[in-house]
Amino acid sequence: MTLVVTALALPGHSEKDPLTNINCKAAMTQRDMNYCADLSFKAADQKLNQIYRQLRNTFKQTKQNTQEPKLIDAQLAWLKYRDLDCKFRADRFKGGSIAPLIYSSCQETLTKQRTTLLIGYLEARQL
Repeated sequence: MTLVVTALALPGHSEKDPLTNINCKAAMTQRDMNYCADLSFKAADQKLNQIYRQLRNTFKQTKQNTQEPKLIDAQLAWLKYRDLDCKFRADRFKGGSIAPLIYSSCQETLTKQRTTLLIGYLEARQL
């Protein structure tokens, strides 16, 4: 089995997003920064979902698939934790224009950490 990790091309990160005309490398307004933070989170979430699916598939290939249901439960609990923790962090700025940036940046950071953890699990299963 081969671990497949692909780099995601993010619109707006290396050039202007054709839909919004926002250049995320040079975002100046809070609105643009909020948009770009959300875009970055969505890319990180796509990568997490890709790795999660690959890990689940490794469990499906075993005769006694007892770990997959536990992984699903753990992932659902982690998603709830991530979203609640990030809401807690952003709540300090509730009503402010920076709150969406804090929320999306938190989600991106925690999602990348979880992705790294799942990649480790995936690599260990391939040994």
